[in-house]
Amino acid sequence: MQKKSNPPHAIELRGQHIAPVFLDRRISRFQIVGGSRLKPNMAIKALGLTNPVVEDINCGEEIGRIRLVTGDFNYNKSDPNKTIRITFAETGMGMATSDIIMRELAYSADGTPVVQIRAGTAGGMNSRNLDEPVLRLGDLVIAESNIGSSNTIFQAMGYFPKVIPDRQSKKELAKFLNEWYALRGKVTPDGRFLQMDNQYTLTFALEKSAEHLGYPYYKGNSFSKDCLYGEDAEEIMLSLREKNGVLASEMEQLVNAFLMNVIKAKYKVALYSAMVLAVIGAVPGPGFPDKKDKAQMKLQEETEEKALRIAALAMKIFDNIDRNLFR
Repeated sequence: MQKKSNPPHAIELRGQHIAPVFLDRRISRFQIVGGSRLKPNMAIKALGLTNPVVEDINCGEEIGRIRLVTGDFNYNKSDPNKTIRITFAETGMGMATSDIIMRELAYSADGTPVVQIRAGTAGGMNSRNLDEPVLRLGDLVIAESNIGSSNTIFQAMGYFPKVIPDRQSKKELAKFLNEWYALRGKVTPDGRFLQMDNQYTLTFALEKSAEHLGYPYYKGNSFSKDCLYGEDAEEIMLSLREKNGVLASEMEQLVNAFLMNVIKAKYKVALYSAMVLAVIGAVPGPGFPDKKDKAQMKLQEETEEKALRIAALAMKIFDNIDRNLFR
């Protein structure tokens, strides 16, 4: 079989500070991502992928820059026409690494629209003043919108705020905000955080997928941060739930939703992004399962596998919607 070349847009953008082009070929336009290197391998087992191809993609002299698994997912074993080819990719933790890898995945996709779902882990965001829902280890959250704080986004848009503001700083901030709003970005009512929605049709597909699989889930907002230990600012975390309806805290999706809009606006590549999360801890309370507790660790694994199944089936649901309504 002849090896496929890069998509034209990847070749055209090489060396233009858009995508580093680690990949030398096309990959599926249906892409599920997670921060952990273990997630692509977990997908093979959780989804019963057939014809899986596992790859560690090199970057220059480095070994294993990212891990990819591409395989066939069939949600109806009795009908081979129900199969969809999906690429699962490791992004690493944090918005800075996700910004690099997600661009690469978008520009190497075989066809459009490019469909990216983050199936990740998160901390549940609870509040002393709100009773329901109470997020715990084992819950699932489908995010409608992402609120957060990200130097990655600021710098991607050429905004480098001064530590000590002056008059010029206000002009620079105004320019950044004008461009942010043009990309469908928002700011929280208190002016503290950036906000950007996930793609609504893909979010709808995630909901229908969870319902079809019989997996209960919560729907609300998520909070993206650069620091894994940001929950130490517990009072700020609690206020996010109370003021902004934030149900989960994670580290990537705000920049993914940003890329969905900036890539489409600036480079004419149709990209849709959404997210489903496995809750593995909560604030207030322990942020991670106790590794010595086998029941907790098993529950975490089962919940992550559920998130992967929801994401995979949502890809097929979205594809059906796309074919019937938009083509």
